Amino acid sequence: MLHYFVKNSLLGEFQRITVPRYKDVWIHAGNATVNDVEEISKNAGLNANIVHDVTDANELPRVEYDNGDLYVFTRIPTKDKHGHVTASPLLSIVTKDAFITLSHDGSLNPSELVKIKLKAKQDQSINLLINSLAHVIQTYETLIQETGHVVNDIGKRLRTHEVTNSDFVRFVTIEDNLNIYRMNLNGLHVITQRLTENIHRSFHNSDTEALGDISLHVQQLVAAVEGYSQTVVSIRNAYSTIANNTLNQRMKILTLLTVLVALPNVFYGMYGMNVDLPFQHAPWAFGVISAIVVTVVILVITMVRKFKAF
Repeated sequence: MLHYFVKNSLLGEFQRITVPRYKDVWIHAGNATVNDVEEISKNAGLNANIVHDVTDANELPRVEYDNGDLYVFTRIPTKDKHGHVTASPLLSIVTKDAFITLSHDGSLNPSELVKIKLKAKQDQSINLLINSLAHVIQTYETLIQETGHVVNDIGKRLRTHEVTNSDFVRFVTIEDNLNIYRMNLNGLHVITQRLTENIHRSFHNSDTEALGDISLHVQQLVAAVEGYSQTVVSIRNAYSTIANNTLNQRMKILTLLTVLVALPNVFYGMYGMNVDLPFQHAPWAFGVISAIVVTVVILVITMVRKFKAF
């Protein structure tokens, strides 16, 4: 469903109107349908083929120019209750008469977008475009910080507790999320770089400066994502090393115990055979055999410690 917002003054607040208009207005549609695309394309004189791409959940970030109109595709992230992040297309359109935003799944909230305060400009549409880019990047930053807290928490627990299987399941989700951040932020960086070039002279100098700041912010977020990805890999490698070392120590202990248990059985087994044996009728035979067994066990333990075999 299409929603229409207008300003009565440059510094005023956006007000929603119920009567459709297509000049000096901001038009927004969350969960944009084919009917919304057809309606806005027809009434605003847009390229329907380009606008229709916002209904494709896999549409990648890009910039298009057509008949003086600027089309900017980005992907805005959302996180579900299980902590898995997905990104869906957001199309921002700048025309000479209006600013239009169409989102694939309703992830863009107009009330959140207008909260971002940038320097007031006469060109309201360009200002809103920069706001929309800043809002998308701010959303990524919030989710990246949340992911970073989770990674750091697991890393701290590794120092005092064993990492559980559920932590490794979370690692899979975290790495998927980081890959989504990286892919879409790189796309945003390309977009901001292209917009900063200002080939079509759509932006003023102050606008390109703002876009340059946004581009720098994107690069910083990409660096943060790379850092968290490396931290996850380091934690996994550290735990694998610790787990292997622990397993080796346990296997050594089990081997030593097996040897110590087997040695007495050698002597006891010999004197349990139904054949004539030396001293088998002597009353002190059991004590001597037991002493020999204890001596051999102590000798084995001493040799193991001396040669640090375990």
